[in-house]
Formats: sequence, C-alpha cells, structure tokens
Amino acid sequence: MADFDDITGWRDELKAFRQSDEGKAYFEEYAIGSGKIAPKMPFENALELAELMLRHEEIYQALLKGIEWNRILEERPNFFHDHPDYWDLNPLESHETRNDFMDWYAFKSGLPYKDAALKMAEFLARRVERKELPALRSPQAEAYARSNFAKYFEFDGKQSR
Repeated sequence: MADFDDITGWRDELKAFRQSDEGKAYFEEYAIGSGKIAPKMPFENALELAELMLRHEEIYQALLKGIEWNRILEERPNFFHDHPDYWDLNPLESHETRNDFMDWYAFKSGLPYKDAALKMAEFLARRVERKELPALRSPQAEAYARSNFAKYFEFDGKQSR
C-alpha cells in the first residue's frame, strides 16, 4: 500500500519509472492499438486521487490554475490556439503537473493505467473546489459519478493497491 501523506520526490520517482522497462510496459499496456481495454478504476481510488489533488499544495495550485483556465475558455467560446493571447494565458505547467501527478498516483496505487479515468477523478476534485459538489465523500458526489462516469469507475467498493 502506497503512502500518500508525503509525496516528496514524486516527480523524480515518476521520471525514473517512465524510463524503466517496467514503466514503459506499464504505460503502454492499455494504450490505443494494444488491443486491451483497461478495467474500470475503483471509485475509492478516484476519491483518493481527488483528495490528494485538493490536499497537496503544489497539486492544488495546479488544479486552481486549471479551473481558472477552464473559466477563461467558458467565457470566451471562440478563444482558440491561434488567438494571440492563448498561449500566454494557457497554464501549460499546471497541465503537466496535474497529468504527471495522476500518472504517478496510478502506478503507485497499482492501478491499470487508464488516462481517462484519472481525468474523471480530477474532474470530481474540480467540481468540489468550485462548490458544485458539497464534498468528495458525499452522496451527491457518488450519485454524480455514477450518473456521469460509470464508464470509468467501478462502484463495488474494491480498491486496487
């Protein structure tokens, strides 16, 4: 069982894992073209990942920047990559931080790698932060996830480790 209280060195650990044969195989096992479909992520893991994103300052700040970026995109529906300000306003480092952290969490948890499920866990954290859900571990959050993310999450209570 991974300890997520102290995430010091997570970036270096992810980098080393990605460079290893084990890491390369891990991230490619369910890649497009592999012919394999990753099993659903246990909902408990989705909650744990979302909690970590809200709890650890570096990841939380990256999450906030992502929320702000989404707000900009919602307010400016015709704001595309060819707009002069697009790349100046786009928080690329925040995207990279969040994506890397989700990848690190997946391998540390022993989850089959499924990028879309990780992103749905992040989406839950965003909804809680934006006060669109009262809490991650609330009946409303579970109902929302069951209704919108059943394709990605397993709700039978199992947790991969």
